[in-house]
Amino acid sequence: MSTTTLTPLFWVKNILIIGLSLSLTGTLLLWLLEPHTLPLTKVQIEGTLINIDPQDLQAVVSRVTMGGLLSLDVAAVRRVLLSIPWIQDVRIYRRWPDTLLIQIQEREAVAYWHDKTTVDSKGHLIVDPKGHLFVVPPRWNKKGEIRNKEGSYLPRFKGPSGSAKLILERYYPLKKIIQLAGLKIKEFGCDSRQAWYMVLNQGFHLQLGRGNSEQRVQRFLQVYQRIITPFASLCAKAETRSPLCQKPSGNNLITQIDLRYTNGIAVRKPLAE
Repeated sequence: MSTTTLTPLFWVKNILIIGLSLSLTGTLLLWLLEPHTLPLTKVQIEGTLINIDPQDLQAVVSRVTMGGLLSLDVAAVRRVLLSIPWIQDVRIYRRWPDTLLIQIQEREAVAYWHDKTTVDSKGHLIVDPKGHLFVVPPRWNKKGEIRNKEGSYLPRFKGPSGSAKLILERYYPLKKIIQLAGLKIKEFGCDSRQAWYMVLNQGFHLQLGRGNSEQRVQRFLQVYQRIITPFASLCAKAETRSPLCQKPSGNNLITQIDLRYTNGIAVRKPLAE
């Protein structure tokens, strides 16, 4: 039985080969990580942007995506983008050889939130679909009026501190009922006793009280469709100077409608001056 003797020269040669291989590998990695080796020339942004100004977003992205495709710190880019109040989530992918793909999920806005803690100089306080509040500073509201995912302007919620989620839960079913009549909710909320109210886009202020809000809104819509709408059409067609057909001025435009009665409603329409 023959044996092979490993001479010192054998070990030296193999160590040199391994060292050379590691050196070449390290040099290649350093070369690939150089910003100029695989320069990032394209940044592709995907996602539906309703309230984010694309130019503002592009400006932020351009500041944090300098360098090469492989040397770019993707985690740092994600942290910067998530610091924007409108961004819910971000996914970032490298695309060979020179493209960075950024997928944006914008945070959805349901309503403005207004209470004594709201400070206009700090921005708008917004209610999201889960009833959570987040602040949108003026810097990130250059489009003006904030819109929801349907592109409509937001209603305003008002209520005691911590009641945003409760108001949101009441809002959704009432919104569907109101929309079927061609109306929109402009303002909705309750007081500390959970007595509810609603202001519609046509100026009607509905006092809903603490009972079944859906039934009371349905009762209002029956009156609206049978009496108020035909009467408004008559006034629009007729040339009459009747005070009932003339629009009130100033802050008295809203018609108060009390729906807290069991078998009826009370309407107070201010007369024109």
